[in-house]
Amino acid sequence: MGSEALSASTNPLFAQRARVLQLTYSLLLEHGYYVGAFLSAFISHLVPFIALPYLAVVWLLASTIPGLNPVLIGLSSGLGAGLGKASSYLIGRGGARLVGEERRRQLEALRGLVKDYAAAAAFIVSATPLPDDAVLIAVGMMKYPLWKYMVATLSGKVVLCTSAALLASSFSEALGWVMGARGGLLGVAASVAFMLAVAYAILRIDWSAVAEEVARSGWRGLMDRVKREGLRAVFLKRRQPP
Repeated sequence: MGSEALSASTNPLFAQRARVLQLTYSLLLEHGYYVGAFLSAFISHLVPFIALPYLAVVWLLASTIPGLNPVLIGLSSGLGAGLGKASSYLIGRGGARLVGEERRRQLEALRGLVKDYAAAAAFIVSATPLPDDAVLIAVGMMKYPLWKYMVATLSGKVVLCTSAALLASSFSEALGWVMGARGGLLGVAASVAFMLAVAYAILRIDWSAVAEEVARSGWRGLMDRVKREGLRAVFLKRRQPP
């Protein structure tokens, strides 16, 4: 216990995530599950490039608390996440003002090239567990219309969160039907274990390499590579100890 406390106190990221989880728990208790889901998702998206477990909150609410509507959980969390992502746009928009004139012309040219696809790109990265801040900040740097950006990101996050909530609810109901564990400790443990397995896979996959391979040879090419090399083809390389 002492070593765990020391690790938490000396690891800023661990301590930050612990504080976010504590805040999320208090929000859920004080403001109700739906409002708490909205606020926790909103807060978790205010700071770009910091992965916070808001989907874990969605999953646990939908899979372990009887009587909650998974669609409303998804809508609440998706709206909060989408509104929080306005920070990425504003960071990109502000950064565009700091670059030189030549770079600004390049950004204007880029906006002209992708103006018909920027909303689709923002929607796709928002609707998947892929890291999305780089894309969303780039959209802001291109001075893409804010209302189009918000429609795309809100829609994407609602799709992602609602899908996660429905999947969690269906998984829990199926488990309860098979094992009689709906709402019980066994159901909670199984739901948490499944959620952790999915989160582990998401964090271990090298999404940048996946995106590059798909852009180069398409999804079929990616599948062929996985068949040849196994899952190590898409997993992040483990750092070798010094």
